Amino acid sequence: MLKLDSNSGSDNKRISTSKIFINGTFLALIIALPAIVSTVLFHYLIKTNLIVTIFAGANDVVDGVSADDFEKDLATTLEALSKMDPLVAIANLPDLTQLPRYVSDPDPDVTPTGIAQYNAIIAAQAARFNMQLVNLFAQPVDPGEVAEDGFHPSNEGHERLATLFMNVISSRISEAVEH
Repeated sequence: MLKLDSNSGSDNKRISTSKIFINGTFLALIIALPAIVSTVLFHYLIKTNLIVTIFAGANDVVDGVSADDFEKDLATTLEALSKMDPLVAIANLPDLTQLPRYVSDPDPDVTPTGIAQYNAIIAAQAARFNMQLVNLFAQPVDPGEVAEDGFHPSNEGHERLATLFMNVISSRISEAVEH
């Protein structure tokens, strides 16, 4: 049986509660200090405590939402978000026509022209609100990164998306450090 005692005695089974407190406090500082320092530096360099990633529009294309309606909705969302002064990375759309679902069964709403319209809107709104653009359209569609439904990202696809977003966010942080 282990006994906790505020006085350390000669019994090896007794542990000083003050030693536990000191060791626990020291361990908490070791764990928390890097997070605290990085948060303070990040806030100082980037001028925000909020990072937001956005990947929107694919379902709207598939559902036949007009480019005008998409633009209004996106602008409203980004305007509200910009008031919180975040660092935002927003992705444009990949070439949805190359996804397995639409290669095997083309959809009249999923066209290169429609995707280009949406991507132009995303780029314009990203520039308007000084948000970082993640260019998914420039990336080849890898069927291994698409889930069984032929549309959504698989685990590997989500990992690749996270890497692409992180590259853009890291680049923005590097720019801030240089200035």
